[in-house]
Amino acid sequence: MYNQYILIKAKHNIFSPELNDFFKGLLGNNIKIEEANGLLTIYHQYENTDDIYDTLAGLMQEYDQNVYAYLSRKDFNLDNYNIISKYFSETDLKSNLYMEHDLLMELVLDGKRADLDRIALGSFYQNPSMIDTIKSFLENDMNTSKTANAIYMHRNTLINKLDRFVLQTGYDIKKFTDAFIIYHLIKK
Repeated sequence: MYNQYILIKAKHNIFSPELNDFFKGLLGNNIKIEEANGLLTIYHQYENTDDIYDTLAGLMQEYDQNVYAYLSRKDFNLDNYNIISKYFSETDLKSNLYMEHDLLMELVLDGKRADLDRIALGSFYQNPSMIDTIKSFLENDMNTSKTANAIYMHRNTLINKLDRFVLQTGYDIKKFTDAFIIYHLIKK
């Protein structure tokens, strides 16, 4: 089973046997390539995201400015794939290469929010207690003592909850850009 994917969008058809061989060389033979709705999707299990990103950056330089790529995180989820691929195919993108954080930041800044909270929050999407805790943390200037007092929670319990959120979602809400994305997706 594949746990990661790459989306490629181009104004013209770029799929070729050479591109197929390129991705097999990069990701190994255990890949699946599909082309649908103007997107090329490469499913894979390759673990080193930095290698893939660097190689895709080089590939993007070889093509003109009308080729865009998105590299997913390691937790493939069909619902997330459907949401990301919809936005990726329909949105006029500003950059040529995206990781999840980059794409979500661009979409949030463009005022798009529908369903993006499911992607960023992961399993916490339907956990009002965690969402309220995160929102309170962000609204209290990312100060754990101030937040713990405001929500009547022991500071260490709060820290453990925040750490669990970061570990499970990959969004470190103690960093500005991640906090910005999450806050704009959970604020009502």
